[in-house]
Formats: sequence, C-alpha cells, structure tokens
Amino acid sequence: MTMEDVETWLEKKEDDPGYQMLSAEESADAVRAGDKEDNTKSSDEDELPVKIPRVKLSVVRESLDTILTYIDSTSSPQIQDYYEHLRTLRELIIREQHNAWEQLKMDSSVKPVTGSPPASQPSQTKGHPCSSDSERQLF
Repeated sequence: MTMEDVETWLEKKEDDPGYQMLSAEESADAVRAGDKEDNTKSSDEDELPVKIPRVKLSVVRESLDTILTYIDSTSSPQIQDYYEHLRTLRELIIREQHNAWEQLKMDSSVKPVTGSPPASQPSQTKGHPCSSDSERQLF
C-alpha cells in the first residue's frame, strides 16, 4: 500500500459515509432477501473454506507508521481525527510483537527431553575412606 493508494481511497469517497441509509421497509426487505440466500447457500457449504493469508506484524506496523506519517503531514481535520485511533492500534501491534518475541525466547530456552536418561556413573569410591565393602554396608 502506498501513500497514493491511501490518498486515492480517501479522496474517492469524500461524500460517501461508508454505509447505506435504509428505510425500515428497505431494511426488512434486505433481511428477507438474506434469509432466502442463506437457504440456497447451504449446498455451497460443502466447498473448502478460503484460507486467509497470514500477515506479518512487522508489515502491519510499517504500514501504520506510513499512515501516521501521512496524517502528520496533512492538514485535513477529517483525516487527523483518526490519528489517535491508529496510534493506539500501532501500540497494540507493538505489544503483540513483544509478546511473540517473549514467547519465542521462552520456547527456545526450554529444550525437549528426548531419548533415555544418561546411564548412571560407576561409583567413584576408590580411595575414599569408606570404600571397603564392610564399611559401605554399615551406611
């Protein structure tokens, strides 16, 4: 996403509130039409679900940095209204990155135990004052 993409998107729909205002009747018709579509879509449920690609937190953070830089440079009050919300989102992404890093550090410090335990070492009692068999039996 580039700055031009953001500007084009914001300028394209200046008068569009982003949603459609429906009367009560239009709203009821839309719900009824949706119910009919739900009944016909039941055969489509056999299809495999669409896999949503995973987005790296670093990419999200860089994108937010770019958007915040743009907002800093614009004089449009409508755009500047979103600054605090996006800044809060950026802080949440940073926390997610930190938590992921901490989890990675914890996972890498814990090594799984594999195989059998090491064989016990032979007794190191040679030359020890209590090395005779009779003395070992006493203890």
